[in-house]
Amino acid sequence: MILTCLALEKAINGSLEEARDALTNKVIELAKAIRAQYKLGSSGQLMFIESLRLLPLLVCGLLRTPAFKSGTSISVDSRSYFINILRTSSVAETLDLVYPFFFAVNALEPEAGLPDAETGKIVLPARMALSSEKLERHGLYVIDNGLSVVIWVGSQVHPELASLIFGQPYAELDSGKYSLLSLENPWSQRLGNILSKRRATRAYAPTTYLVKEDCPDPGLKMMFLGQLVEDRTMDGQLSFAQWLNIIREKSSA
Repeated sequence: MILTCLALEKAINGSLEEARDALTNKVIELAKAIRAQYKLGSSGQLMFIESLRLLPLLVCGLLRTPAFKSGTSISVDSRSYFINILRTSSVAETLDLVYPFFFAVNALEPEAGLPDAETGKIVLPARMALSSEKLERHGLYVIDNGLSVVIWVGSQVHPELASLIFGQPYAELDSGKYSLLSLENPWSQRLGNILSKRRATRAYAPTTYLVKEDCPDPGLKMMFLGQLVEDRTMDGQLSFAQWLNIIREKSSA
């Protein structure tokens, strides 16, 4: 959270590149300090203590948000809007914006979306790594960053699942803004319970979008694919593995 605030100040009072460099350099500094502390030398190994284990992934995700993403694909208005959102978000909200909640509806655990037997609270599904390697053509996926919920429907999604969730087959679905139906079946109710629990902690309701795998609108597809922060993007953003290699090389130099 502190790193986010410092980078936002640099983006506002300096430049976008200064803010991006500050975030990357801070991760490098921490990696160097840990290397020195544990006397790792220049072995090339990158190690973070347990409390900082997710820091590189979260900073990589932060760099991919509209507030800090490089290039010309983000409009000035969108960047300013997202900067203001980050400045006023809680820690939990910031984490969701940096590394959204991603799960597969077609592979829900038996208890997901149902009340816990002891607490009565709805059980959330296991969150998946934000990577396209997780996508399958028969799958149905959800990315929820708190501001928006994007439902990705694989082109070979099982007809029965499409009917249970959407009330109609894949071919009849339209990509774009979407109001998820509440249907009288366990699959629809479980998904509704999960999204309702996620929404309960927010001050505002997210906008829901449906995106079919064969959607012809690249902007809609990027609403989903652009949030897979561990992937390399079509506009040249490094994958998490590539970015981590840069951190490893510079911290061992």
